[in-house]
Amino acid sequence: MTRLLVLLLCLVLLAWGVTIAQGRSGENTALSLRSNVVKITTHLSSEENGFGFVVGETSGKLYIVTANHVVRDVTGADQKPRVTFYQDPGKTYVGELLATHLTSEQGDIAILRITTPQGFTWKRDAISREAARRDVDVWFIGRSGDWYVPTRSAAVNKIEPTGTILVDGLPIASGTSGAPLMSETGIIGLIIRHDGTGYSEATPVDVIKRAMDDWHYPWQLVPARIERIATAMPVRTDSLSGTWSGPVVQPGYRRYSVKMVLVGSRGSIDYPELLCGGTLSSIGPDEFGGFLYRERITYGNGTCLDGGTVRVVPNGSSIDWRWWLGNTVVAGTLTRK
Repeated sequence: MTRLLVLLLCLVLLAWGVTIAQGRSGENTALSLRSNVVKITTHLSSEENGFGFVVGETSGKLYIVTANHVVRDVTGADQKPRVTFYQDPGKTYVGELLATHLTSEQGDIAILRITTPQGFTWKRDAISREAARRDVDVWFIGRSGDWYVPTRSAAVNKIEPTGTILVDGLPIASGTSGAPLMSETGIIGLIIRHDGTGYSEATPVDVIKRAMDDWHYPWQLVPARIERIATAMPVRTDSLSGTWSGPVVQPGYRRYSVKMVLVGSRGSIDYPELLCGGTLSSIGPDEFGGFLYRERITYGNGTCLDGGTVRVVPNGSSIDWRWWLGNTVVAGTLTRK
């Protein structure tokens, strides 16, 4: 009897661990793709906000998909919507609304074209390898004019015969239309409707891709390369506990130093030359012998990007250190102090 109880307890803990690991992985996927997402401001019958995401680029122009009702209503269309990028939130750019679109019944899709801002980067490997299905955990990016990502997932309820994805439990507010709907493995759709109670609808990625192909616009999104968590059970990180520091390099920017203090599954991180830093919380191990941490910037937010992922790989008396958010990557070797 005792052995049976122990076995049942282990199974419960394993299931709980899987849920936690998947939740953190999905949230991390969404945070890593915020650079692909833009805020869209339009002037129709009144000023409205929505979101969209980059799907292609050619000849110095970005192609952005959004919900058609964000840029068109019964009064007409905003031919020059304003676009704001996550990497440059203090500046707006004027976009061009293209005539090609899908009506509400067809999928509620519109396309913007805009000159690529200098220095802008985005991730092509961003869509999910897996089709949406009932009970898949989902997140989104974009709410109330900010690149908001919920900490807790909602779930797919149903896939309509038309392909429309029905979702329960998303904390969506007015202004989220056009935002990407994410699973643990990447973008699965574009949010087009919600009723204010958590019920939402999204147009699936394959409908958007078919429309882009029909209109001969560039589609460059490919399945995301997501680092899977190798095990759901807690992993001892005692061997990493201590103070680590050393120089790191951010290509296209500069070389600077990092100081990282790890205690079990948590820690702190500081960037002395950048005058910023924050906290670290363990996400878990990856498949290749590394350990993943979520970084939260708590001071100097104007200098450092918040929400990055830190990966450390033990290498004798040192660790191989890597940080990334979107297409921004920083790497170096830290030693124990």
